[in-house]
Amino acid sequence: MSTIAVIGGYGMKGLEVRNSFDLKSRARWLKSELPFTVSEYEGRIKKIQESAKKDGLDAVLIHGDSNENGFVRWVSNLAPLYGSTFIVIPAAGDAALVSDSVLHGEPMHSVWWMNWIPDIRPTKHSLAGLIEGLISVLQEKHLMDSGLKLGWVGDYGFPEDRIKSLVSEITLRNYNEKFLALKSIKSPRELQIIRKTMKITSDAMQAGCEAIKDGVTENKIAGIINGTMMSEGAHDVAFSTMVVAGPRSSLKHAHPTERKMKKRDMVYIDIGASYNGYVADMSRTLTVGAPNQRQKEILDLAYDIHKETVKMMKPGSECGSIADAAYALAREAGWEEDTYVGGHGLGTTLFDLPVILPSVKTKLAPNMVFAYEPMIVPMKTGTAVVEDDYLVTNSGIQRLTKFDQKLW
Repeated sequence: MSTIAVIGGYGMKGLEVRNSFDLKSRARWLKSELPFTVSEYEGRIKKIQESAKKDGLDAVLIHGDSNENGFVRWVSNLAPLYGSTFIVIPAAGDAALVSDSVLHGEPMHSVWWMNWIPDIRPTKHSLAGLIEGLISVLQEKHLMDSGLKLGWVGDYGFPEDRIKSLVSEITLRNYNEKFLALKSIKSPRELQIIRKTMKITSDAMQAGCEAIKDGVTENKIAGIINGTMMSEGAHDVAFSTMVVAGPRSSLKHAHPTERKMKKRDMVYIDIGASYNGYVADMSRTLTVGAPNQRQKEILDLAYDIHKETVKMMKPGSECGSIADAAYALAREAGWEEDTYVGGHGLGTTLFDLPVILPSVKTKLAPNMVFAYEPMIVPMKTGTAVVEDDYLVTNSGIQRLTKFDQKLW
């Protein structure tokens, strides 16, 4: 049986790849597992290339890792398990993928079979090995010449300084916003996947909320939520499931514990399913039994702010104006100091466009998908929030996460 040496080795002396990972070997699995047609992925690369040419770039370099793999996944369908991954997309020519996300030297044991790009290159699991593989691709594609301009995407964890020291003759330009603009307008097939992701999340939220009662633990509710998501077809969670009750609910983001819920506890839940790489983000707050007067005041206010400001949302709405209106309602009610208003695009990452924050000039556009979460968080009371996910339609918005917003 022939073997294929991994570029730069793997850290285990003499280890070689025993299973072929070329496109022919991956085709069997891609036929049933690839969520989009190859032509749709090719269309994404074509959009990137057209954008690069328009902006005077010679190539776009996309980075991703296990902390944020959504950019890489949108182009290749690969979800790196660890390490880092680069995709090189010349303004003219074929893309290539370089990654050190290889378990025990076998790409086919490391979800590389998910990747449709023909030219894929595993490297030694080290920054030096990864850069060596990347430089090799850049040289082959004649992208190392002095004066060339590369747009780079995925600056979270991106080893920019190391690359600049090795390819100092190349100009690197941050291309995140342009890339996000391309991927934030969803295709019909993307919306099919997103709708399923949202349904899974909504059903899990309902199951968790309906199980809350005096004496049940945070971990028990989290288990019900996660079990529901997986049993309904989720491939993963979008982020760690958060179920936080009692005094800790004012901390908002925290892991569940064995603490038993008590009467009058505020319970904050923040969850999201991941399906074929697409994520949801949904939050609810409720109380164990009837809320006290202060709890009810902030719960009602968070609900009212959400309800009133979504009425402003339609194609062309400026995101900063929506946030400003939410803060104005909180100010009028006397709760501005404890109010936080935010919204963020959803797709293969939790932070696509649009971004809903004060002063943001971005406008909503049809087929954007986003989470919206105005919240009231007084530290001595708890988190009051209704967070739902929305699709921008041609005339307004459509709520995609569908479970009761008012649970008190």
